[in-house]
Amino acid sequence: MGTFDTVKYQATQQKLTEFFIFGVMLILGLLSLGLFAREKGDPVMLHLGIFSLLVAVRSLVTGHRLIVHLLPMVPFMVFNRLEYLFGYLLLPFAGLIIWHLNFLPGNPRVRRSYHFLAAFAILLCLVWDDRIYSSYLEVYRYLVVAYGIYFIYVISRGILARRPGAVPAAFAYAFALTGGFLELFVGNLPYVTAFGIFLMVGIFFQLVLVRFSALISHKEELEGRIVVDNLTGVYNRLHLEEVLETGGLEAKPGRSWYLLFVDIDRFKSVNDLYGHGVGDRVLKMVAGLLKASVRESDLVFRYGGDEFIVAVSLSEGEQLEALVERIQREIAVPVGPGKESLVLRLSIGTAGVGEGSDAMRKAIEESDEAMYRMKNSKKS
Repeated sequence: MGTFDTVKYQATQQKLTEFFIFGVMLILGLLSLGLFAREKGDPVMLHLGIFSLLVAVRSLVTGHRLIVHLLPMVPFMVFNRLEYLFGYLLLPFAGLIIWHLNFLPGNPRVRRSYHFLAAFAILLCLVWDDRIYSSYLEVYRYLVVAYGIYFIYVISRGILARRPGAVPAAFAYAFALTGGFLELFVGNLPYVTAFGIFLMVGIFFQLVLVRFSALISHKEELEGRIVVDNLTGVYNRLHLEEVLETGGLEAKPGRSWYLLFVDIDRFKSVNDLYGHGVGDRVLKMVAGLLKASVRESDLVFRYGGDEFIVAVSLSEGEQLEALVERIQREIAVPVGPGKESLVLRLSIGTAGVGEGSDAMRKAIEESDEAMYRMKNSKKS
């Protein structure tokens, strides 16, 4: 009788543990995703939310106790596949969290490795035979060791550089990695990884709240500044510098960023012949045309004088050359009275933009040089 009571007590404890981990991680995950949806500015919130939801659902399918009672009609192998899948996905999403914390300059190859691990795990667990995805666990153990060492290196560099959040991140990953190592290499320790990750997510959620508060404060500060050019109504150079200081242009799935460096040909002649009032109207007209030629989510800056920079995102089916030709065609209007009128022309240089501030600064230089080549070719 005592043995039966002991087994019953342990089963009850296991169910309560599953409920606790599932409930808390589900709430933290949804809150993180809610904060991301609120601002759409911090990918750490997005990946922490997904990471938390993975842990929540994995706590249900690990051991197949509670979930089998909730969904008795679902085959056992489905839960088995999900248990492996959600476990394998934890590593790449943990990596994406630390990648977006920017303790080191972003390396696109490292981020692509996380994407590859996630895609491979999905393909492995949803398509291939159970013997294959279960045997991958041996490889996965050493991947955890390798990436764990890399995480320690990145966080250490962040601490040495006094990056915000580096010290809390060190504690968070210490808990998670300790739990992961114990489960993968010691075994027979149910929920040890879940509790380690639970502590990790709790620490990161506090860090996310701090980042969210800082993001709101920064946004309010930006809104309080004058970031729009008074004459033309487009963004001014101050806002361009702020975009560069905050990491450059935000990546958009399925789209690529390009810069257009625009200069008005013979603008000095417009001012000399017709006065600065007409020159101001020309600047307003060019700025209005540039804004009308791109999406609301694209950016138009007055760089200085009669120069503008347009940051435009295009999908694979959209042609940058077609956009430039359309702008050139629509701007070709006469300025000034009668026979003395000048037909407006633009010199436009273009360049593709990679990720990060340095890539955007390089694109500005390249598009500027391309613009001057076009202008010189007209003179010759």
